[in-house]
Formats: sequence, structure tokens, C-alpha cells
Amino acid sequence: VKHTNILSIQTKNKWITETIKEFDKPMGERKKSLTTRYTVIKGILFTKPTLKSPNPKVVLPHNSEFTKTLIKVFHEDPKVGAHLGIFKTVAALKRRFYWTNMNKEVETILKSCALCASRKIMPKDKYVQPLGMYLTPVKPFDRVHADILGPLPLTKNDNRYVLTIQDSFTKWATAIPLPNITTVTTVKAFLSHFIYVFGPPKHLVTDNGSNFTSEAFETFCEAFGIGHMKSPPYEKNSNGQVERLH
Repeated sequence: VKHTNILSIQTKNKWITETIKEFDKPMGERKKSLTTRYTVIKGILFTKPTLKSPNPKVVLPHNSEFTKTLIKVFHEDPKVGAHLGIFKTVAALKRRFYWTNMNKEVETILKSCALCASRKIMPKDKYVQPLGMYLTPVKPFDRVHADILGPLPLTKNDNRYVLTIQDSFTKWATAIPLPNITTVTTVKAFLSHFIYVFGPPKHLVTDNGSNFTSEAFETFCEAFGIGHMKSPPYEKNSNGQVERLH
């Protein structure tokens, strides 16, 4: 996307234009508030880099013709998206751009994709790996399987679930007690007990539990470059590697 195109798009939006002008004024409460979140580079408004998101992102007006076109490009262009699903399309866009209600806008446009509808295919990040079609791992952590056991009787540490993780190559396994099975709790446990110890796996196989299929969990997998595969619903043996531990 050319600098002149972005500049033209931003100048047509009143809020963005006023925000950019604010950076030329003496420091006041509004400017102080804005500078914590935004920065201006060569006349263009960007989000300010953070530890979580170290690259500045171009701020765009939401629900505009440009954002609609941008979503279609990232979704349809084989060099960029090749008809990726909602979560992966959003993740790709968020690396470079920011606008309010991006997730909702992406979801609306992707649901109207004629090619996806005509082929009656699910978005790729919702794809369910067929039973028995997993590639054979050739080294540790090529593919790991994760599952939740519980609810169990409450322990003295207020835990009633267990997150089990097993490496498909070495058969190494671990069991992590959990107080609940929210996505936040699941991700924290996976980070502390696996990724911070061994690094992220190449592929992760889970069932279709809400903690594993939420947008937050998909974003977590995308951030660490983990290929997330979901076992078919009601096919318990499809994630049997880890379920045998139970």
C-alpha cells in the first residue's frame, strides 16, 4: 500500500485528521492521552509500538471501502491469504493495520465470499483434519496433542481439571492441574509448562472444546506459528494419542 494512498485515505476521515493535528499542538490532556497509543510518522497516523506489538500499525477508518477491499485482498490473494479463515485473516491484517471492529468486519465479508460458499468449504483455520491423516512426525515436537481431563473432585489448591500434553514423536507427556478451563487459563498453562520450556510445537492437535476453538486461542497459535488442527467432533480416537493418558 503506497504512502500517498494511505495519506489520502486518512485525510478523508475527520477523527484521524483531528488526531494528527493534535500532535502539532502543545502538550495537553488530550495530546497526552493520544501519545500513549498513537504516533505520527511522515504525516500518517500509526498505533504506537508496544512490547506485545512491536511494529507500528497504520490506523484506518473502519467500515470503509478501503478496509473492505483490503480484507478481500488478504483473504483471496494466493500470495497473501489464499482464502484463509476469519482468525488467520485478522491476524495477517493486524500485523500491519489497525481499525475499530476489524474482527466483525472481516467476519461479515468472509461470510459473503462466493468462492468459499460455492465450494461449500470451511475456512482453513476451522478445517478439521481427517481421521488418520496426520503426517508422521520426524523429530520431537513436530506434533503435540493436548486435551482436558475433568471436571474432577476439587483439590486443596482449588484445581478440578488437568491439561494433558503429549509429544507424538517421543511419547513424552505432562499433566498440568487447572482451576478452570477458560482460554486464558489454558494458554497460560501451555506457555508456562510447555512453550517456555521446549519452545512452540510445529503442530498442535486438540478437540473442539471452546477453550481450544476461541478466537483468543487461535490468535495465540498464530502468534507462535503453531499449526492448530482440530480433531473431528464425536471422533474420540482422532485425538487418541493424548486421550489414552486419561
